[in-house]
Amino acid sequence: DRLGVARLFRAQQVAGAAGTALFIALYTLTSVRLSGEGAGDQLALSGGVHTAFLWGAIISLVAIIGAFFVPKPVSEFGPPAMEGAPANH
Repeated sequence: DRLGVARLFRAQQVAGAAGTALFIALYTLTSVRLSGEGAGDQLALSGGVHTAFLWGAIISLVAIIGAFFVPKPVSEFGPPAMEGAPANH
C-alpha cells in the first residue's frame, strides 16, 4: 500500500540525515580535539575523517549482523511446494 511505502521512504530519509549528522559531529569533534592537542591542520582533519569512517564501519557491521536475525515473512499462501511433488487441490 502507498502509506507503507511513504513511511518507509520517510524513515530512509530521516536515517540518512541522522547518519550524516553523526558523521559530521564525529569529524568535527575529533578534528577540534586533535587541533587543541597541538596537531597540525592536516593531521587533525585526517584524524576526524578516520574517526567518522571508523564509526560508520562499526555501525554498518552491526546492521549487517542484525539483518541475519530478521525473521522471514510468512506467506499467506503457505509454504512453497517441493519440486516434483503433487499439488494439493
